[in-house]
This record gives sequence, C-alpha cells and structure tokens, in this order.
Amino acid sequence: MNSEIVRKEIVIDWKRIFLSVAKKWWLLLLCLIVGAFSGYGLGRLADVPVYESQAVYVLSYSGGDSVGSMASEYSFLSRILFNCTEVLRQNTFVEQIAADINEGVSEDSPDYIPAEVLAQCIQYSYSMQGTLIYVTVDTADDELSYRIISSVTNRLQDHIKTYYKLAGIDSMVFSLINTPEQPEEPLESRTRMLFTMIGAVAFAFICLAILVFTALLDNRIKTEDDLKNKYNVPILGTVPNFYAPEIYKEGYYRYGSSAN
Repeated sequence: MNSEIVRKEIVIDWKRIFLSVAKKWWLLLLCLIVGAFSGYGLGRLADVPVYESQAVYVLSYSGGDSVGSMASEYSFLSRILFNCTEVLRQNTFVEQIAADINEGVSEDSPDYIPAEVLAQCIQYSYSMQGTLIYVTVDTADDELSYRIISSVTNRLQDHIKTYYKLAGIDSMVFSLINTPEQPEEPLESRTRMLFTMIGAVAFAFICLAILVFTALLDNRIKTEDDLKNKYNVPILGTVPNFYAPEIYKEGYYRYGSSAN
C-alpha cells in the first residue's frame, strides 16, 4: 500500500535548488576567477600585434571648368571608385607589390612573402560621399607594413591608368593627401579582454550547470516539503532534532538556544 501513494512524476523544488546553489557561491566565484585567468592566458597566446599604415588618395578628373561640368565630374567619379578599388584587388597589382617586397629574396628563403599572403594584408575601400580611396596595410611587423604601403603608393596611379582607361583623352588623377608613416606602436587590441570575459563566463556557467544538475538529481528527503512531494500526504507531526545544525522550523528549539 505504501508504494501506491508514492508520486510517479518528478516534482522540482526550485527554491531548494536556488538555495543549494546559493550556498556554493564561493565555488562559482572560484570558477569565475580561474576562468578569467585561463582566458587571459589564452588571450596572450592569441593576441598578435598588428601594425597599420594607411594611404589616402583623392580622385580628380580632367573635366571642364564650368559648374555644370564640375558637378557632372563629381557624380562620375563617385561611381567609378568601386571599379578603381577592384582593379587594385586583382592579382596583377598584388604581384607587382610582391616583386618589390621580395626583391633580392629567394623563393626558398623564409623571408619570402607570397603574393597571396600580401593580398590578405592590404585592404582597399572608398568613401560613399566624396572621391577618396583608402589603402590600409596591416601586418605583424612595423617595417613590413611601411614597405608595403610605400610600394603601393609608388605604383597605384600608374597601375589604374594602365588597366582602367577612359574613353577619348579623358584621364584620372590620384593625389596622395597624406604621408604614410612607419607605425611606432601596434593597434589597440581587445583580444585579451575578450578571452578573459569568455573564459570567466564559460567556467562560471559550467559550474552553475553542474550545481543545478546535482541539486536536481538529489532525491533525498531533507525537509517537510520533500516528504509531502514524495508521498503526496499531509504531515501530521514532526519530531525535532535538537542536534541538527540546520534546524529552522518555528516553535522548535535550536540546539543550545531558546525558543523562537
């Protein structure tokens, strides 16, 4: 008969689970700290310094002198900026840069940089308003970044004019409006901070999940509520354990104390 009154379904006491996890706050804090230090260590390994050098060009056009001609020229130039950057992205231009960078270096040498690798270091973009073209070089070596951007600025205008010819006698002029310099310091990186945060959150979440599942799988009867949930019957009376350090029911004596 006793077995027939036992509940078949699982009753989850979320309050008990929360209290069980709250009692282990120090374990969550420890995992948070360990995860933060672990993430920071991985971040230092993954954090590669990036030295950036940039060249900025303004594109002009050999158009007329009237206001209408200049307005038409501006509209025309803003539409061909995409074509100009696409011409620079092709392998014909990258191979010219590679020839400059690898001058005097054998292909078998570890210092040789293939054109495919150089292409990944150079980015081209243009302004949506105006006629500006941006060339950005990012590498792990400050001297290499400067050498690449110098080669780009020496060849950019002639290369575009050679491979992107306008009809008739019209031509484009690319004016370098800044002075590319060798970067002195790497770009500010957030890799270490990102890895630190990910490590701390990941370790704390794993610890929290373990504590929750441990509390869910703990089917031992500890309180009156556990007893009612287990057997689905009312509690008629209780026998206090005066030696239990966790006794908390009102009206009972805690060991070594007076009544509540």
